[in-house]
Amino acid sequence: MDKTEFSEFAHALGTFYQGSDSPEKFARKLFENIYIPAINRTDTFMSTDMDLRTFKAYYYGNNDISQLAKKISGNLDLGNFAQFLNNISEDSLSSLCDTFQQWCPNITPDTFGMEIAEYFQKIIEKAAKAKRKRTPSTTKAKKVQSAEEKYKERYGLGLVAEELSVCPNDLCTNPLYIRINGKIEPSYEVVVIDPAENADDENNLIAMCP
Repeated sequence: MDKTEFSEFAHALGTFYQGSDSPEKFARKLFENIYIPAINRTDTFMSTDMDLRTFKAYYYGNNDISQLAKKISGNLDLGNFAQFLNNISEDSLSSLCDTFQQWCPNITPDTFGMEIAEYFQKIIEKAAKAKRKRTPSTTKAKKVQSAEEKYKERYGLGLVAEELSVCPNDLCTNPLYIRINGKIEPSYEVVVIDPAENADDENNLIAMCP
């Protein structure tokens, strides 16, 4: 699968900032450093409600960031992200600027922080405006039956992560996980969006509550 814009961005930054962080923790750190919740509002989905596997899928480009972007695009702190980027050695700064020259033509060692922060902002805002893949109607959607387990094994958790673990059907907010004996277990079905299209294409599949 081709990398998403965020995936390419995260990999490029990871060369200089990831350190010993796992891909999923590093991806979450990037969002945590640019997202500032509105005053007097508690947003915990960033650090607690979202499974680390979601951020891993973002990092590797297995899922786009559109759903998360829609939640955070109105509360971005570019200054805070630029400050996060300041944690880089002088020896690496020139290489960082060279790496991001393709996305930030005006980048310099003096402006790199805000240049990269503004580019990250563009990625998030673009993803927030992206047209969401349509939810299948009851007449057009075709439930995968015999192939259900195959699609779950191949795409399941990625599809769940793409929906932030909440059923995407209109007016439905059922979670795609359930708690059984104190353990969180997946609870979802894989549905084909358009039966006329290739059912093996991940973009034509969606996770919904049973």
